[in-house]
Order: sequence, then structure tokens, then C-alpha cells
Amino acid sequence: MKRLAEFILQGLPQAVLAAAGFAVLGLLLPPFGIVSSAVVALVALKVGLRQAVYVTLISSTLLAVAVLAMRHPPIIGILSGMAQWLPAALLGALLGRTVSWTLVMQAAFVTGIIAIFALYLLFPDIDRFWVETFKQLLQPALQQGSGQEAQAIGKGLESVAPLMTGILVSAFVLTALLSLMLARSMQAALENPGGFAREFQALRIGVWPAGLAILFVVLATLTGAPWANALAAVAMTVFLLQGFALVHAMVARIGWPKGSIIGLYVLLVIFLTPVVVVMASLGVIDAFADFRRRLDGAAE
Repeated sequence: MKRLAEFILQGLPQAVLAAAGFAVLGLLLPPFGIVSSAVVALVALKVGLRQAVYVTLISSTLLAVAVLAMRHPPIIGILSGMAQWLPAALLGALLGRTVSWTLVMQAAFVTGIIAIFALYLLFPDIDRFWVETFKQLLQPALQQGSGQEAQAIGKGLESVAPLMTGILVSAFVLTALLSLMLARSMQAALENPGGFAREFQALRIGVWPAGLAILFVVLATLTGAPWANALAAVAMTVFLLQGFALVHAMVARIGWPKGSIIGLYVLLVIFLTPVVVVMASLGVIDAFADFRRRLDGAAE
């Protein structure tokens, strides 16, 4: 990781090569997309927002050329690059300027909320859009299957479509935050070994975002409205990270076996939804209870 950070920070060509290269690999293996965004975030952290924007623009152009070579409209590459790298650049610049993870997490939280409202205001029929998009993608399967199978698939699409906006925005928010964390860990490998672990273990988002998260979950439960579900998804995505930060801190301070962390991530892979709900809820509770402060007070 240290060598990768050193390569990225050698200059603009190296940063562009790393960002675009990992983006192309991300088309095959999605986790490389997070590494690609981390490249831009690292540039924003160490060099500044202007240089990160340069990397974003040039890399987006290269991505457009790659998309054109695959006989797709180049605008897809440009928009994809901008959507992937600009949030990482902005959050990286914010963290570099403020050195406050709380402010960064709150900014990501608010941005996700604004994105949800904007999408539903600009595209009132966005849920229908998802249904039609899925039907086009699955058209061959629908044509080959029987009438009952096609009907079952159609009903499935109708049930999944209202969740897609929240899933999409949550994915963008989570990707931007994870890429920033990876970038911060690379910066720490260069300047302050172990520094990122301490920062992550102290991660807190704040009481007012936790209050909003509870409000969104209550609205989603009572109304079942797609926009409320989307807001709840974004809120729980952000607090999921605080939940994991709390567990990491507890392991470090109490001296639990490090294998317990590995076990938690294994459970996350096997039982994704239940673990996400539990960890996000833990993060919201911690916003009010501040378990780490209580633990430090007990130790004293």
C-alpha cells in the first residue's frame, strides 16, 4: 500500500494511470473501482482539490475512449468517471482541510439525502423507470420463458424497483466513504503508520444525524413510501460504518481476539442484510450512548 501511494503521488501522469487503470479493472472486479476512487481521494488529501479534479477530468476522458472502443456512447464513460471520482475528490479535500471525520461523514450523509430528494423531485416516475429498465435488460429471458415465469419476473421487478433509488444512492455514498478511508490509510502508511486505525476507531457521526436516521426509519416503516425507504437506506449505510468503528474500538481497547473482527466480516458476507441492520442500529445507538467514552471512563 505504501508503494502504491508513493507511485500515485509521483505526479499527474502516475495518478491518472492508476485511477484509469483501476477503473478498467473495476469493470471486471468491482472492488477495484473503490481503489480507483481512492487514488483520486489520496491526491485530494495530499496535493489538493485542483490536482484531484485534473486527475478526474483526464481519467474520465480516457474512460470515455475505452467505452467508445467497446462500441458504447463515450458519454457513458465521462459520466461514470465523474460520478465515481468527483465525490471522492470533494470528500478528500474536505478531510484534508478540516481533519474531521465527523464533518466528512455528515457531509456524505446530507449529500445522500439531497440526492434522494432531487431524484424524486426531478423524476417523479423514477420507480417506473427502474421497472422498464429491468424489463429491457431481461427481455431475452422474458421472451424465452413461459407466461407464468414472465409474470413472476414482472411481479419481482415491481417489488424491487421502489428500492433501487435508495440502493443506488447508498452505494455511491458507501463507495465514496470507503475509497476515502482507503486513501487515508495509504496516506497514513506514508506519514503516520497506525494513524488511520486510531482515526477509524474514534469515528463518530453525531447526534442529529442519528435522530434523522431514526426519523427516516420510522417514516419508512409507517408509510412504506419509496422515498422514505431510500432515505432510511442512506442513513443506515452511513451509520453502518460507525457500527464497525465501534466494534474495532472495542476489540482494541478491551483486548478481544482479533479473530472476532474477521468473524464479523465473514458473517457480513454470509448474512448481509441482518448484519447490516444490526451494525447500523449499533452505530445509531452509539451516537447517543457513546460507548467508547463510557469505556474510557470505566478504565480510568
